Amino acid sequence: MSESTYPSITVIVPLYNKVNEVERSLQSIFSQTITDYELLIIDGGSTDGSLEIAESYLKDSRIQIIHQKSKGLPAARNEAISHASGELIAFLDADDEWHPDFLETIIHLYQKYPGAGIYATAYERFSLTTAKPSPVKGLSESFEGYLPSWFSIYVKSGFPPFCPCSVVLHWDMFSKTGYFNPNSRMAEDVEMWVKAALNVPIVFTKEVHARYHLFADNKMSTDYYPIEKLPPVEYLDSISESTLQNREDHSDILLAKEYLNLITAYFNLGAGNKRYAKQALAQSSSKEFAIRRTGLRILSILPAFIGKRIIKIYASVPYVKDRIRILVCIRR
Repeated sequence: MSESTYPSITVIVPLYNKVNEVERSLQSIFSQTITDYELLIIDGGSTDGSLEIAESYLKDSRIQIIHQKSKGLPAARNEAISHASGELIAFLDADDEWHPDFLETIIHLYQKYPGAGIYATAYERFSLTTAKPSPVKGLSESFEGYLPSWFSIYVKSGFPPFCPCSVVLHWDMFSKTGYFNPNSRMAEDVEMWVKAALNVPIVFTKEVHARYHLFADNKMSTDYYPIEKLPPVEYLDSISESTLQNREDHSDILLAKEYLNLITAYFNLGAGNKRYAKQALAQSSSKEFAIRRTGLRILSILPAFIGKRIIKIYASVPYVKDRIRILVCIRR
């Protein structure tokens, strides 16, 4: 593949105190079979030596370090996007990594399936010593092409089909979706995928070309705290029902929203806020989630301290813990 045929690519790496992981992440970028890109590392004020590791690569003319003026991960991504010159914008958190052919695969998708807002691959979840592909249900094993319904896959799989380390956004997409929500501490990634699914075509391959590390420094807070609505639910609530009803995937959207409300209830029960939990549970009525809804309703009846304890025990199960980390994505 001739590099002259590539669209321009900007790779954005948000960095904050990842001294034990950032070199692994950067090396996975430098090992790409595609070498023509700009790399923007946006540092949020690292104090652990990770910035010095990034600075040691500045002799490479493709690299620029931006000292973050905003606060938080979503704002960091937005700030870096404002500096980007690429037609395609790729994201890689400083504790995750790409397979060597990730960018080459994205370019293949871009050239074969034009006009999309997102180009993405499946990813694997890496937990200490074990790598497992994140489940993607509702698609054939060899699927490649335009996603028929992101919402359907999300509900069937229990996970988004892709995450920030396995996605590349076309610059034009932001004019339709806006940028990442800078006011959100949790689920801002899912909110962006919801916006994209409603506004632009999404191209996806079930081939795994990226690795999401579940355990890393500053990956996420394990504390629960009350939240009335998750950001993707707030976004869906802002859209008129008549607009959604005109879509072929209307029923999938409703199920995805209901699933997000159940996650909201779960999280509030873990925080001991039964009022918010009951509000979220009141938004669920489908047969699809009857068992989950019943279990959460029982917990909402129990004294708050018992519900919190049960949630804590349940969340200690590795699979559940993995799901919470990916679905909710709380950032310090």
